[in-house]
Amino acid sequence: MGVFDAYYACVSCCYSGKADKDFDAIGNDYPTENFATTEALQRLHTDEDDQVMRIEMQVSADDLTNAEILGKVDPFCVLFTREIGESGAPDGFWVEHGRTEIISNENSPIFVASFTLDFHFQKLQPLRVVVLDAAEGSDSNTLDWGKQIFLGQAEFLLSDLATLESQSLTVELTNSEDLNAWSGVTGSLTFTFEEVTVTRVTSAECSLLLRASNLAVKDCLGRCDPFLNIYRSTQDGSGTDKVYKSEVTHGNEPTWAPATLAIQRLCNGDFERPLLVDVLDRKRNGEHALLGSVTTSLQDLQTKAQSGSPLILRNGKGKPKGELVVSEATVRNRPTFLQYIQSGCEMNFMVAVDFTASNGKPSDPASLHYAESSAAPSPYEQAIRAIGAVLECYDKDKMFPGYGFGGRPSMDEEVEHCFALNGQGFHPDVKGVQGIADAYKQAVQRMLLAGPTFFEPLINTAAAKAEEMHACRHSNQRYLVLTILCDGMINDMDSTVEAIVKTSHLPFSIFIIGIGRADFADMEMLDARGGLLASRTGKRAQRNNVQFIELGANPALYEVRSISEKLLQDLPGQLMAYMRANNLFPMSTLDGKKHTVSYIQPLSDRLPRKSVSSHF
Repeated sequence: MGVFDAYYACVSCCYSGKADKDFDAIGNDYPTENFATTEALQRLHTDEDDQVMRIEMQVSADDLTNAEILGKVDPFCVLFTREIGESGAPDGFWVEHGRTEIISNENSPIFVASFTLDFHFQKLQPLRVVVLDAAEGSDSNTLDWGKQIFLGQAEFLLSDLATLESQSLTVELTNSEDLNAWSGVTGSLTFTFEEVTVTRVTSAECSLLLRASNLAVKDCLGRCDPFLNIYRSTQDGSGTDKVYKSEVTHGNEPTWAPATLAIQRLCNGDFERPLLVDVLDRKRNGEHALLGSVTTSLQDLQTKAQSGSPLILRNGKGKPKGELVVSEATVRNRPTFLQYIQSGCEMNFMVAVDFTASNGKPSDPASLHYAESSAAPSPYEQAIRAIGAVLECYDKDKMFPGYGFGGRPSMDEEVEHCFALNGQGFHPDVKGVQGIADAYKQAVQRMLLAGPTFFEPLINTAAAKAEEMHACRHSNQRYLVLTILCDGMINDMDSTVEAIVKTSHLPFSIFIIGIGRADFADMEMLDARGGLLASRTGKRAQRNNVQFIELGANPALYEVRSISEKLLQDLPGQLMAYMRANNLFPMSTLDGKKHTVSYIQPLSDRLPRKSVSSHF
């Protein structure tokens, strides 16, 4: 057992944490409204009561070594947090909070990705940072920990950072297999931090388009592979934090891809805060050559973009070595979920109902499919109406596909794992939530309950529809919500996880509603709360788009208000994550026309009936 194997065994119970992705550093945020001046942004400040005590922590390492390999490493960091109970003892497992990017061929890396943490004065907040050498791949969030090389770890309290006047903390690493023992230093980590002010100003973003000209090529063959780093000065002015790294281009007249950085990340709302831009020539051995540097600020970048005047790049001796041209430096606010909805983004509803034998014969009053009367529908129908009543409001044509799984038409026919509730094969769409409820009740009378429970066919069917939405995402924004209603464990867990991970880039979310009092441990795992779902091969989902809730334990959850609050609360964030990942902006109102609704269904007909069921 290697050093990292021992570590991995100790933390195998940790939740697989969602990386605190720095969208700003990689340019995945989205402008809408343009603000021409700094003053215009400053007018957006909110009251101090609206601010959150939040800390942004930047990480760098020095002199990382590995006794098992020679040369340089490809390091990345993983941050864990842990709760402290009322007794003062640690409460629960270490939970992954996030990961940095991988930096290749570098024993003293300065990471761009930062960690944002809520600071609670009244609590002890232990932090553990583990440093790993990536043995494969280029995205730390997709790596299987067990295949990486453990370089060391460090532990400290968040309050250790908060109480430092220098706003910088250096912690030595240990590489011991026994996490509580000391067996020598493998390097050190340095953390810098500052408080994040959460206002509409710092929630805005800056779109940068930069190019360089007349770079002084140092390569003896005349080749040049330039990239640039942007650093901001630390809050006390004693150092710098890297906030952006561009891609590598070619030639001495490069134009880099557009970059979108949050104002909070770039300058934390201070438009005059010093920024350092380094232009470097990439070398395979990691010893990148500095081509030139310039000190500027966001306000200066905006001025240069308007005037067209270049910034002069200089070497360490102050001699001019080229020009940095600012083609764009535009500050905009970020679009909101409501802006997407108001501009025409539709939420499409798809439902799948469990027809396995474990539900019990529909004629049995103990069955989960039993409906005592129209006034006392089955738990499945209650759930369909509850979730559908909310999503129906955001779909224009209100045509919803309804499916069943785990049932068979007759004893002589095979089990079907994705059949149309209305019995029309390739035409499963019905009109509105009422149509789904009616089709479901007809299917209960028509189908025989069987099994096993397979989710993969349902997910693949939804993914095919979402793929069509994804293909026309720039002209017709739609987002699919697959709602699976089931009564217990599933029988194709591995293939289901693989399907979810494989399709996580598509515009759809998966809601799983547990009906009854069965064991829903599998559903909890698919939810992957606090992290990203990972397949057996170690590949991680691009985003968390699965949500699970158990209705059987609490009948009140059948009511639409509880459903909308508890099940749908993550949906806006899931939709926004998709939009950001695909650089999609809210569409403007079609043709500027006003649209009127000729008839609105009475509210009493749109709300689900209150449960009077005695099943639970």
